[in-house]
Amino acid sequence: MVEDAHCHCDFGRWYVSSASRELGHLPGLIEMEGAHLEMHRTASVMFAATLETGAVPEPEYDAFMMRVTRLGALIRMVQSEAWALISTKDPLTGLFNRRAMDSFIAGRRDAPAGSVVAICDIDHFKRVNDTYGHVAGDEVLRQVAGCLREQVRAQDMIFRYGGEEFLIVFNDVDLTLDAALCERLRSALAEHDITIQGSHTIRVTASFGVATLPASGDFLSAIVRADAALYRAKDEGRNRVAVAESPTHPSSTLPPSS
Repeated sequence: MVEDAHCHCDFGRWYVSSASRELGHLPGLIEMEGAHLEMHRTASVMFAATLETGAVPEPEYDAFMMRVTRLGALIRMVQSEAWALISTKDPLTGLFNRRAMDSFIAGRRDAPAGSVVAICDIDHFKRVNDTYGHVAGDEVLRQVAGCLREQVRAQDMIFRYGGEEFLIVFNDVDLTLDAALCERLRSALAEHDITIQGSHTIRVTASFGVATLPASGDFLSAIVRADAALYRAKDEGRNRVAVAESPTHPSSTLPPSS
């Protein structure tokens, strides 16, 4: 058997072409890659022994079937992991969905303060749908989500909050830094060319409301305050970042940088 036979079966071709890129972070899939390779190696040994003796040797057969059984168990594990992942992802944008957000908040409800929350809302999104149609609107949502994902840090989390709104959790307590990061996000979105309907290019802007997590660790109250700051950013002209008032930080609005 060829040395890289494991890369040429259906699973091997799938894993090399897309699975490792899209699902490679799943623990079960990482383990399954090694188990799949071991199964092929054991099959190669069994095949060579069969050619030599004219019959399938029982020890080699048992070793091969042990690898097959282990691989089957890992496949079921990966199926479970993949379904769990799919259930927490927004199918349009690929971001974490509202279900994932609710689960995250429930898990952190009594946690100590240690995060900054931002809500991002695409300005005048209804105009996009009314002017170009809902298919174009979906493409705008996908590309805005992709732009946000590229700009945030590895430790931050982005959720599709609903409609054209996104919720970002910055896992630190540096409000000044995170407000500046939101300003960078706002600027990147404003300068991002979005291609719709094949060749037509448009740009959109977004407003941000930012709030710190209170000492109680209450995410919901932080979201309410971030939402209020977002509405202030809208009222003050859109395409800007507004920081919610807190006991240690007075409210403020960052105008668009030139």
